Amino acid sequence: MIESIKNKFILALTSYLMVLLAFIQFLNVYQIEKQFQAMISIFLFSLSALIFNNKVLRFCSYILSLLLSLYLFYPFSKNFLNGWLNELYIQIVTSVQSGYYSEKAAVFILFLLIIILLELIINYKLLWLPRVKSIILCKILYNVLPVSH
Repeated sequence: MIESIKNKFILALTSYLMVLLAFIQFLNVYQIEKQFQAMISIFLFSLSALIFNNKVLRFCSYILSLLLSLYLFYPFSKNFLNGWLNELYIQIVTSVQSGYYSEKAAVFILFLLIIILLELIINYKLLWLPRVKSIILCKILYNVLPVSH
């Protein structure tokens, strides 16, 4: 395990920085003031990809990191176990059904894309993927979210 971490550390660090810079730009464009939460969230995703070699443990770690990250972004003044997940689900589903992707839905989709990207780069060493991902992500965001002025 230690040998695996040593082999993947530089790749994980550079992937973390690359994804963080892109996500911070997304937050700035859409005027979301949560840069610290973004750093923590992407760090958790990168750490999960770096530490766990077992795919089942890594998947469970991604799910927990995703839930914690969404809770950091949108606490809703509720207890995590007492209705928060249901409230988030209702807000995301209603915004998607209305045809307008809210900030919450966009952040959720981006977190999923970030997890997939980090998994493919760090554990499968697909280094050509960031260029393809950034093109696809720009097209998705351009068509989904209106830029506020």
